[in-house]
This record gives sequence, C-alpha cells and structure tokens, in this order.
Amino acid sequence: MVFRWGGEEFLLLLNNCTAEFGQEVVEKLRQRFVSREMGGIKVTASFGVSAIESYPTNKSLDDCFKEADQALYKAKESGRNRVEIFTEM
Repeated sequence: MVFRWGGEEFLLLLNNCTAEFGQEVVEKLRQRFVSREMGGIKVTASFGVSAIESYPTNKSLDDCFKEADQALYKAKESGRNRVEIFTEM
C-alpha cells in the first residue's frame, strides 16, 4: 500500500517482510526513478526503512514510522539518492 506522507514524502507498507527485504524492494524502486528523466529533470530518491519483524513486540506502527523517518533523514544527510535501514542509535 502506498500513501502520501507529507509534502514530498510517501509511505510504502509491505506485509510479511524483513527490513532487509524492504530495502531490496525500495532499492529497485529507487533505481527505476533515477533511470528516467521526468520533464527533462533528473530525479533522485531517498528512502528510510523500518520493520516490525516479529510478534509479540512492543513496537507500534507509529514507532515504525518514526524509525523510517529517522532512516530517511540519515539517507538525506549521507548524500541523498540512497536507501537506509533504521538502526538503533
């Protein structure tokens, strides 16, 4: 499922997958974005990935969204146009 999440951010929810698999999925998506020009403009895309990988867990969807957002900012701070998985700081 895909949702708009703020001005230039989107949320992609994948069911029954690990953070590593999610990273593979969005890396393929990122590569498709950057391989095309849109209206003569070269596009880049940065992604942050988090997961709730096993139950029971105390992690909520809200926690997962916050972690993905932190990973997204790490991707942007690390040069943009990349995928980062959330890791404990």
